[in-house]
Amino acid sequence: FFADKLKDEPNMALAPFLDFFNHSAEAVTTSKLSIPYESLTKQLKKNQIPDLHYELFTSTSVPPFSQVFISYGTHNNTKLLLEYGFTLPANPQDFLELTLDDINAFIRADPELRPLKIHREKYRFIADHSLAEQLFFVPGDLLSHNLAVCLTLLFIEQNIYQLRTVAFGELPPLEPIRDLATRLAQFKLRELQTSHQALAKLPDLTASGSVCRAYFHECIQFLNKILAELW
Repeated sequence: FFADKLKDEPNMALAPFLDFFNHSAEAVTTSKLSIPYESLTKQLKKNQIPDLHYELFTSTSVPPFSQVFISYGTHNNTKLLLEYGFTLPANPQDFLELTLDDINAFIRADPELRPLKIHREKYRFIADHSLAEQLFFVPGDLLSHNLAVCLTLLFIEQNIYQLRTVAFGELPPLEPIRDLATRLAQFKLRELQTSHQALAKLPDLTASGSVCRAYFHECIQFLNKILAELW
């Protein structure tokens, strides 16, 4: 499940002391260097050793003896899991990413779509214009722009000479692709449920296994909310 998501090169860093702070989606922090960049540059050119440190500020006061939270960034649970090793229950910044491979697997699994002969020019157009990137379900809008475009290009638009108009015009309307999007979400939900159930059957889970199970649980909860909005 995670193989494609882990293809990039590891990019690891350790920030002394800063890494003691945990992440919260509600935390709002600002940061700066103790010395302005221009002053720092001048001191370094003069071979002076600057009194340089990194300053982090929270937007709200923190009561004594309570935990200080910071924000690692606007990350969904997939990013938090792969980069930091944890997930947030009901993460308000969550969205579920898909790939074109997910859509193709959905086509193969769907009895109505399986017989379709999709013009290869559509796939070429999607690849040439990077439309297979940023495909995701998201609260509110339900579908990202590129996911709505890809579903419309592949299944609704029949004229291959109108692909550019669909891709770069106004956001494709939801109604023509609502049923397709619902079935795609249901397909992905079944896949996640299978992974979650497989982990749940194991007698002894490692700490990593437990975190993955929690991740699948959050994804399932998220997709159920998306499906409730799509219906």
